Amino acid sequence: MKKLILLSTMLLMALVASAQVKVAPKLEKGLKKVYVGEVTTSLLGQSEVKITSETVYEVLDATADGYVIDLVTTDVQTSAEKGDLVSRLLTITTEMLKDAHIKFATDKEGKVVKLLNADEVLATLKSMMGKIFDETLAQAPNLPAGLSKEVLMEQVAGTFNEEMLMQSVEMNTSPLVLNGKTIATGAQDYFNNSQGMKMKRMYFVNADGSVITSSTLDMSKDELKQLIIAQVEKMAPDQADMIKQNIDAVINSGTLNMEANEKATYTFDKDKWIDSIQSEVSSTAAGQKTTVKATLKLKK
Repeated sequence: MKKLILLSTMLLMALVASAQVKVAPKLEKGLKKVYVGEVTTSLLGQSEVKITSETVYEVLDATADGYVIDLVTTDVQTSAEKGDLVSRLLTITTEMLKDAHIKFATDKEGKVVKLLNADEVLATLKSMMGKIFDETLAQAPNLPAGLSKEVLMEQVAGTFNEEMLMQSVEMNTSPLVLNGKTIATGAQDYFNNSQGMKMKRMYFVNADGSVITSSTLDMSKDELKQLIIAQVEKMAPDQADMIKQNIDAVINSGTLNMEANEKATYTFDKDKWIDSIQSEVSSTAAGQKTTVKATLKLKK
């Protein structure tokens, strides 16, 4: 019996060890990949908002250390009503990125290591943001008390920076997110999600070579406090002192009750570029639950 248990254990360990995949997609100057994406956001008390988009990834150049990849979203369609401010705020990032060329440097295996044109992209985003707000507010002129176009633009602009653009390729819906990784079942890493929350991600490799990831919130109380204060300082600096004075009481009361979970499944084309992604993200903060379901498919 002991021999059987030992043999079974060794067999299980061998199967786990063999369940791994190396993600190093084919890269050469001039190579283009086009992806079609669909994102549906469900917010409590609001109608679902759907965004469809088409994004082109092009290898612009080969360098001594890797490659330069340009990505540009060439088409964006949204179900958000032009006069619905809440819905437009859910889609504004994608809308602003339309036609903006973002250039990344990668290593030899396609792992993104640097953003090359941050100033150019951020200037484009701010210009597009003004146009979108003008369009939205022209049809919904009666803003809640205390809000104005200037206040809204300042709050949204505070979330756009070079770090945010780099994080965009670490999100579970990016076809570049796994590049350079040797993924084994049970492996873990950490990343910051789109809200700046630190997430712990676990990997699973299927027999067909596809990859599943499961991520959960991994933040201490002190880290959560720092995140909340940092966000308030960016979006509502006049309220920062009040938040700092009351943050412990708010967290201890359980009012915030922050949770976040992400799941994604990745399949690969024969050249190791991502063929498809299916993901679902759910988060809860202060009793407000948001669910985001997304698909990404390589256009052939």
